[in-house]
Amino acid sequence: LLPMDKKQILFYSCLNQYNDNPKYIAEKLHELSPSLRFVWATGNLDVTEDIPAYFIKVKYDSVAYHYMKARSKVLVDNADGTYSGFATGRAYKRRRLVIKPNQVNISTGHGFPLKISGAAYKPFHGQYSENDYFTSSTLLAMGSVLEQNIHEQITNHQVPSKLLGNARADILFSVTEEKRSKLRKKLGFPQDKKVVLYAPTYRDDIEWAGIKQMEMLNVDKLLESFSESCGGEWVLALRFHQIARQRMKTRTCMVANFIDANRFGDMMEYLVASDAVITDYSSTMFDCAIGRIPCVLYTPDWEQYQLDRGLYVNLLETPFPRANKADELYEIIRKFNRKSYEGKCAQYLKEIGDVNDGNASAKTTALILNLLG
Repeated sequence: LLPMDKKQILFYSCLNQYNDNPKYIAEKLHELSPSLRFVWATGNLDVTEDIPAYFIKVKYDSVAYHYMKARSKVLVDNADGTYSGFATGRAYKRRRLVIKPNQVNISTGHGFPLKISGAAYKPFHGQYSENDYFTSSTLLAMGSVLEQNIHEQITNHQVPSKLLGNARADILFSVTEEKRSKLRKKLGFPQDKKVVLYAPTYRDDIEWAGIKQMEMLNVDKLLESFSESCGGEWVLALRFHQIARQRMKTRTCMVANFIDANRFGDMMEYLVASDAVITDYSSTMFDCAIGRIPCVLYTPDWEQYQLDRGLYVNLLETPFPRANKADELYEIIRKFNRKSYEGKCAQYLKEIGDVNDGNASAKTTALILNLLG
């Protein structure tokens, strides 16, 4: 019954952080049309100090959120719909995904769709099927042909898509030493040392979301390997998945001696400020390929992860060297060849039909402004 405000846009980012594609779309839209009304959905896990003052902040799933959602002409999210997850009961989930006639929900996905999800997510076999999939999305904004194909599969081919690029990746096309220096100061990175960012992805078993891997690694050997291949003195920054980080608060001994890379919500800022990245099954690797940021994979639970979750992409076909054991990881780093790596990244992005060119935010905002009339 609430009338839509044609000047209002609501933005939602997975886990309610101020980051990813919605952040960069919103900021470009405000730059081009500051008279619009901007709403950001916050939550318990986000860092709110980064959210600009021009946003109306509402807590996700609150009465205020649903009111603002109902009033907004355009919804922008990165979760294949403004409510994601596996709600109990078809009717319950359908109600939460209702949008109004003529309301538009642009979805971008949060990171490259690397890990199996949706109806194919193994823990839900027998409980969840493609016929149970609902979405509020009316358009998918994708960054590559491969990403587009996977998201269309995840959304059960219910939602049309456009190759507009990933707005979050725009920052990778305009990196300068001045911008890196400012970001390093903001994030607490040293200016006189090189930083390797370790960012393992989330596991249902929190012990495997970073704790066990850190116990397996000899940090001194790890940093020495980077110094040997790339020169300079290196330090380690740890960024755990936000859910894992919240549940690991009692394990502060694990991160006390390293740079805490969970202080702010935007992973892209951490990537720009870092000199190298270690991850496992995180979509971060694809952003590294776009930005030509050295990235190696450490996957000590390789076989088990394939059984528990699985991937849409064969990692052996990607440009990222992979190690299952710590000693293998040190050796890969020592032999890392940046020129060869960058060439492989360029070739791989061409193969998957990547369209990122630094203008994704502009393309998406142009679409939104056209929809608003």
